[in-house]
Amino acid sequence: MAWGDAGRERAANMAERLGAQVDRMKNDTSRVLFQYWNAIRGTRRAPRRFEIEPARISRILPEAFILEQRDVDTYRFRIAGTRLCELFGMELRGHNFLELWEDGDRFPVKRRLAHVAEEGAVGLFEFEASVSVRESASFEVLIVPLIQKDAAIDRFLGTMSPISEPLWRGVERLERCHLLRHELIWPEPASGRIVRAPLPEVRDARLVRVAHRSFRVYEGGLSRETGKR
Repeated sequence: MAWGDAGRERAANMAERLGAQVDRMKNDTSRVLFQYWNAIRGTRRAPRRFEIEPARISRILPEAFILEQRDVDTYRFRIAGTRLCELFGMELRGHNFLELWEDGDRFPVKRRLAHVAEEGAVGLFEFEASVSVRESASFEVLIVPLIQKDAAIDRFLGTMSPISEPLWRGVERLERCHLLRHELIWPEPASGRIVRAPLPEVRDARLVRVAHRSFRVYEGGLSRETGKR
């Protein structure tokens, strides 16, 4: 095979793999961020923070944020878009990203963020939250790594956008995010890095409301076994 043919084949394989990664995202907001970040990154683990040009992704900025890792339990908002602050009913800057999640969900979110920081992976999350007394909505979060100084990844650029589009105005404040799905995406590798298969984890549940109280029902246990018979 000629060198030119080999180069074209490799480029085609990279394009196919990139397309498969983007297809795992449900929102255009996530896709825009991932493709922009991946183009700047090139063959590196992650681009540097100063390389990000907000004007290039201006249409997704209201749903974007930047996190700073202070320690293993603290990922502090440095910047948060206007729509996100409206959604949570407060200025998110200075708050810990992990505090947005229900207690039982913080560990898997923290574990995924550790992979993003240590290995240059991309974190993809889906969560559910109440938007009114009787209604809930699903959201997608994409988080990509950035290098602030030296070679350490301690900044993260992300977006949070609705899968089922709610009205941003009039939405009640979201107190907690309930994790439904989370996985890592491994971009085209930098030199010497091994690419792993995606590791999705899905938590299926249906939301049941009784007498103004909400209950999340998971399929499993005896009900699942009974269904197999």
